[in-house]
Amino acid sequence: MAHSIRGRRPPILAIAVLASVFCPPLGAQEAPRADPAAQGEQFADLSGMSLEELLDVEVSLVSRRAQRLGDAPASVHVITRKDIEQSGLTSIPELLRLVPGVHVQRIHAGRWAIGTRGQAGQFTNNLLVLMDGRSVYTPLFSGVYWDMQDLVLDDIERIEVTRGPGGSRWGANAVNGVINVVTRKAGDTQGTRFESVLGTEERAITSFRHGAALGNGTDLRISGKYRQQEATRTADDAPAGDGYSSALVGFRLDREVDEGVRWTLLGGLATLDEDSRELAIVAADPFMVPAMATTLGRSGHLLARGEFTGDDGAATRVQLYYDAFDRDWQGFYRERRHTADLDAQHVFAPIGDHVITVGAGYRVTRDHTDGSSAVRSAEFVATNDLLNVFALDDWTLYDGLRASVGVKLEHNDYTGLETQPEARLAWQPAADWLVWGAVSRAVRTPSRFEDAGEVDYAGTAGGPGGLPIVTTLFGNKDLAAEELLAYEVGTRGRIGQSLVGELNLFVHEYDDIVTLEPGTPFAGNTPWPRVVVPVYMRNAREFRNSGIEAALTWQPNDSWQLVGGYSYLDQHLESSGAPGGISLNYGRQPRHQAIVRANYCGIANWEIGAQAFYYGQFEEQPVDDFVRLDFMLWWRPGSDTRFGIVAQNLLDDRHPENSYDSLTVPTELERAVYLSFSHRF
Repeated sequence: MAHSIRGRRPPILAIAVLASVFCPPLGAQEAPRADPAAQGEQFADLSGMSLEELLDVEVSLVSRRAQRLGDAPASVHVITRKDIEQSGLTSIPELLRLVPGVHVQRIHAGRWAIGTRGQAGQFTNNLLVLMDGRSVYTPLFSGVYWDMQDLVLDDIERIEVTRGPGGSRWGANAVNGVINVVTRKAGDTQGTRFESVLGTEERAITSFRHGAALGNGTDLRISGKYRQQEATRTADDAPAGDGYSSALVGFRLDREVDEGVRWTLLGGLATLDEDSRELAIVAADPFMVPAMATTLGRSGHLLARGEFTGDDGAATRVQLYYDAFDRDWQGFYRERRHTADLDAQHVFAPIGDHVITVGAGYRVTRDHTDGSSAVRSAEFVATNDLLNVFALDDWTLYDGLRASVGVKLEHNDYTGLETQPEARLAWQPAADWLVWGAVSRAVRTPSRFEDAGEVDYAGTAGGPGGLPIVTTLFGNKDLAAEELLAYEVGTRGRIGQSLVGELNLFVHEYDDIVTLEPGTPFAGNTPWPRVVVPVYMRNAREFRNSGIEAALTWQPNDSWQLVGGYSYLDQHLESSGAPGGISLNYGRQPRHQAIVRANYCGIANWEIGAQAFYYGQFEEQPVDDFVRLDFMLWWRPGSDTRFGIVAQNLLDDRHPENSYDSLTVPTELERAVYLSFSHRF
């Protein structure tokens, strides 16, 4: 298939209108702005952060307000801008490999299975993903289309990843973790930047960015990106035909009215053209065959945020966004969705050392979903509302000892009112050391598909009269929310003069997990005569996940930095429900996972890096353990120019990272090499 980008025109009119609101009138005088280079728009200092800076990195996922990573009482990891530049990884899903405890499995060229603390799958439904605070999950399956989540990577300030529940702060589906991609302020990206990547698998990635000071404290950034990805290979070394291309254009407008008032407007448009190998159920023998399917996607969003800080330190934030996408997985389903979301919070200190955060939110989403002969629904059009209120209280008990409690009340259209509380305790025995513990509850609400979907999942011969036998999944309108009760303890801090370490232990108790249970076969005629083996969704399983997450950064001098990470996950099934029942994503992750990264910059203008990822054998899937080794070489002849060569998967000609995932046929990832060039004007 020829990969064409079915794009839209950049939002020039919208940018012009927004600029007319945020910019001063023509002729207005403005104070001279500093040179862009002096404002920090340079390549990240690849010598790495100092140990103090590693603990001073800002995070906001844990308390819904900015705090030091070293003070955050949770299993939180931050992928910094320097990590992004050093890693040589070229997409957001691939960057998540850098986080211990996050399971990243590439199914084929454009699709990933991503999870944390278990249950990783293409349609993972217990991981909440935010882009600048905008939720990007689809209620159709309560998961994320990772192939539609892309940015110019140099626009990213950091990626915050919380492993473990975040329901009391972020609501339903923040069960096993929360990811927030935070982009840089427009004032930090002044000037023009161009980047090009050419390689064997990354066939072409081209991005541009232009940032300008518009006056009156207002800064604008416009970015664009085009990607063309080479197809992967099948197990017998044939071309899989699953390449894809994508394009995006976006903008960000920041204005600081005065010291306590800041406004942000950002938005973008994106397109996707992707091929994949799927299992198709057909009316003729052999009734189930691999087939190529094309996915066409278009999306757009617009977000406005106002932040107001008073003289007493109280802070109010109001955020409103609109998001729309049209995703056509040809031969399976087409989802057209529109979402509007309003969120407000207020942080204040009314009594002593108490810092209280209160807020509320409302979201309305409407979709029109067209099915096919394989994917059907009893409701093709649906509108769903989500209403929430929350409160968090963080206070100091004694010097160095802090406590926090919080709760979120959320009402949805499927299970009604859900309550998600948490309690945390943090002890800081030294300035750069933290010990913490937490108990929390989180829920995952049913998705549109689980409520009213119907999917032909497998087909075979052998029915009476030559009829096919088709296994069909049926939704259930009586499903309850899945529940998690989590117990966590952890520690993080500086060890001596050259080490920073982290260790987290957790036990997750899951209840009412949706299980697929076989029913009594019957004769069916939709969409053609067949014997139907029904599989019903029921809340029937209970299981326990427990594990360890560890990370260590060693920086013996200014030239060397070594980073190591390890995670261990044990899954124990406590109640399996009816005989023959399964959970789609149970056991789809390795028990052991490790990462080692090394960077050396002791030669002027050069940097050498290497990273190795180890993935153990899957517990219940036919995927062997493997080691992936990458090598990176960077050269900066000047402060504005950077060349690089990156080699990935050096130890194997090719290897699989996943088994059959829902209807998608897995492929194998090849060894890859690419060249990179970037320049700032």
